Amino acid sequence: MRRSLLLVLGLMAPQAAGVPAAPGPPALTLDALLEKFRRMPGLEARFREERRIALLAAPLVTEGTIHFAPPARLARHTSGPALSSVVVDGRRLSFGDAATREDLDLDANPVLRDYVNSFLQILEGDREGLVSSWRIEIAGRDEQWEMKLQPLSEPVRRTIREMTLKGGGTVVRWMKIAETTGDETVTEFFEVNPSRRYTQDEIDRLFRIQPR
Repeated sequence: MRRSLLLVLGLMAPQAAGVPAAPGPPALTLDALLEKFRRMPGLEARFREERRIALLAAPLVTEGTIHFAPPARLARHTSGPALSSVVVDGRRLSFGDAATREDLDLDANPVLRDYVNSFLQILEGDREGLVSSWRIEIAGRDEQWEMKLQPLSEPVRRTIREMTLKGGGTVVRWMKIAETTGDETVTEFFEVNPSRRYTQDEIDRLFRIQPR
């Protein structure tokens, strides 16, 4: 019965009557997507992350907020299960909480550098930076796209097998990092605001290790 109904609906479609189907929107290209990100003034979102480790029965879950302000400023503040912050400003990465803090030079850690830069380069629309470090596949259309990145450098390939991002327009909704060990990290983004403009006071307050 279901098959018959589908056949009937197919016969009633405009193509069957000799009317050409309206062309759909064109497939999205990497250049077109990154051009949209280049025009983005900033971003703010909530996130929920699951770190799935083969040796653990249940994933490790963290939640919090993420902030991006060009150029090259990224802050991730975890609100649970414990308070912590990760802040990127150019080539420096800081992480910690109200009691402790550590600063890293990203150039001294190529795996961490390429991972952090990949997300920053997407948000900045930096095509040259992305294609120099990743083999990129993009599929879908503007309202629903998927991007896959595979590392080109040997040090990163020993750790990260593939990164996958899904979204629509300049809204990234989902990201997965698949590691060579079989472990993976899946992050969902909510209440994404890709039109966020930060004042200097907000930059000074949000793009630093947060107090308790």
